[in-house]
Amino acid sequence: MAVIIGYKGIVKVGATPTVMCEVQNFNIDHKADVLDTTALGSNGCRTFERGLSQWSVNITANFDPSDTGQALLSVGATVAIELFVGGDATGNYK
Repeated sequence: MAVIIGYKGIVKVGATPTVMCEVQNFNIDHKADVLDTTALGSNGCRTFERGLSQWSVNITANFDPSDTGQALLSVGATVAIELFVGGDATGNYK
């Protein structure tokens, strides 16, 4: 079984990806609705379809007012986010 070392995780933010410093951890929550599409005449078998989905990211970091990555994150801002679980070298999970 492959193991990913968590302490190598990196968060990048912005249109020109900028490393966010002082990150302690991050997690991604992805959810999708499941719609019951069972109809009469289905021979007693339920059927389902995927509905709308949503996701959120939580990042815990020590505040650093000089960090350009953190400066891009402000209330109401829309920013691109890249999360790397094992560092950002070519071939690592992103």
